[in-house]
Amino acid sequence: MIFAAFCGCSKNINNSEATDVINELTKEYEKKTVVDFGDTVYNFKTDSQNCFDPQMREIVSVNSGYYFFIHDKKANCWLKYYDKNSNTCIPVCQRVDCNHDNDNCDSVFLKEENITNADGRLWYYKDMLYYISTEIHDNCIDYNLNSITLDGSKRTKICTLYSSFFYDSKAMGMQMLVHRGEVYYSMSGTEISYLYKRSLSDIDSEIEICRCSGFYTGIYNMQGYGDGICFQCYYYEDEPKDEYDIKEKVFYYNSNTEEISFLSDDILGLYSLADYGILYSNGTDMMYLGFDNYESKVFIKDCVSTSSFDGKYIYVDNIDEIEIDIADKQKRAINIYDIAGNLVDSITLENNSLPSAFGDEDYLFQYFLDEYDDYVLCSFDKSQIGTGKHEWNKIK
Repeated sequence: MIFAAFCGCSKNINNSEATDVINELTKEYEKKTVVDFGDTVYNFKTDSQNCFDPQMREIVSVNSGYYFFIHDKKANCWLKYYDKNSNTCIPVCQRVDCNHDNDNCDSVFLKEENITNADGRLWYYKDMLYYISTEIHDNCIDYNLNSITLDGSKRTKICTLYSSFFYDSKAMGMQMLVHRGEVYYSMSGTEISYLYKRSLSDIDSEIEICRCSGFYTGIYNMQGYGDGICFQCYYYEDEPKDEYDIKEKVFYYNSNTEEISFLSDDILGLYSLADYGILYSNGTDMMYLGFDNYESKVFIKDCVSTSSFDGKYIYVDNIDEIEIDIADKQKRAINIYDIAGNLVDSITLENNSLPSAFGDEDYLFQYFLDEYDDYVLCSFDKSQIGTGKHEWNKIK
């Protein structure tokens, strides 16, 4: 306590009665016939945009365009806006005397701000952007919640969500999500991980939702749905001998009732929300678990990759199959399926393609590395699906 006061680093207060989702919730689990998701009607201005990549979260859809982060060689990060109607891209800077070509531009986030240290990097809620930055001082790391006006004219540090010592065993990484006025964030650690929430209308009041205990635990891949969030936990029951000893489960938390429900286990990799259910890999096939009967079935055979659902199609980036040689001699591609599991189209990607950022109902987005190892963002107009025409537009 003396040291914490001396260095100015405060720890979050954890609730000793919070549910341990691994040791308590799943041991006595009986399959439910109904999980209360609350109001599941999607609201563009208030709900999280699950159609984008669940890990990176560096693109958000806003009205007639998109905000996105792009990184440069100096490890700085630029906030830019792409207008899909005019096909133009501009830095988010209102200064008339700025050429937007150096670190003094208002659209630049310097590497010292460390915005890339937290997954769930950019969020939109009611005409405001939100992001996490980290600040290092003394022996501590502060994870700060910040907001940006859509014109970029004002950045505000709202609060410090979490403050930890460098040696804090539960401070291995943070993830964040903004959904229906709530800020959800997790801290993953070596032996125990925590999931918290705060309301944007009462930001100083923190609630610990639950925790996950085990060896090398994590709470991640939060996706807003209805009146709460789905989230994923991973852990090892014993000291891991290899990566396949990992256990992963998906849960749902209703923010209104504060009830936590166990949805599924036997998951390997990231799940995604799709058509009143979740898609996930069991290590061999892509499975679909419907929220109507909570039964799993094979959706795509020999598929273990990350997917995304835009309300019409399911998009699967086959990068994982290529890396573990399931996709025998296949080229890198985004494969597109209808909700019945039928292949509709396949978009071939170049070898310099990074994991897909996916997209909304209008555009797919893909980061590439150019010949100078700079990040380049390209868009794909989804009206091309099924036409045989596959053209990527470089967003400059």
